Amino acid sequence: MTKQEERREGIAKICQECEFPYWSWETLDLDVREDYLNQADKILSYLHSQGVVIRVDRELPDSAYDSLIFPTTIEEAGKFLTDKGLTDREKSAISGTIARLGWENCAKAMDDAGYVAVEPLIKE
Repeated sequence: MTKQEERREGIAKICQECEFPYWSWETLDLDVREDYLNQADKILSYLHSQGVVIRVDRELPDSAYDSLIFPTTIEEAGKFLTDKGLTDREKSAISGTIARLGWENCAKAMDDAGYVAVEPLIKE
């Protein structure tokens, strides 16, 4: 079930509970559930028109070298880069580590500033 579907069903259950608090959602006929889902659709459409979105967890991109042992700080990466005899693959992996550290710092700064990753309330 997508986040949008979860929200839709949650709103439908709230509508039903407000009208008939002693009835269980699971025991309702499918026709009755559909009526509440239609009410939820109207509420969701209104919220969507007002710019309401769903906040989602942000995931960092995977690195092909995450399973290998490479520097975990910019200082360590700098030491590796100044050493002689590194292969191109090692240099590339170290560059990837530096780039990933940069992205993590950027993502933290964005979170601290209040920027979030979002999905639309209704998938179009």
